[in-house]
Amino acid sequence: MLKLSKVVHQRLISQAEEAKELKLNNLSENVLSVVGPVPRDENEEQEKILYADLEKEIDKGLWKIAVQIIAYHNAKSADIQKIEEVLGSFKQNILAEVEELLSADLAKLPGQVK
Repeated sequence: MLKLSKVVHQRLISQAEEAKELKLNNLSENVLSVVGPVPRDENEEQEKILYADLEKEIDKGLWKIAVQIIAYHNAKSADIQKIEEVLGSFKQNILAEVEELLSADLAKLPGQVK
């Protein structure tokens, strides 16, 4: 499992705490639930993974979401090939947009004027 650097870990925690103060509770809870309890040690080398491995992890996460939707609707069947097409498109959009934000943003706090 990849761990966040100490700097970005603390920044995400700070943003989530400020989001809570701004009554953005859903945002705060979601971020705090996935950030993890501890960052990577400064002396600890970041685990190296291939971009393809990142995509596989995203695929797994998207499939978990799809299965939750199927279960919620108590569906009798589901066309996994069509779902895979939708998830694949969604994955590409998520990657492109988040990576664009990462390259253009210094992670402003929720209360900062943009």
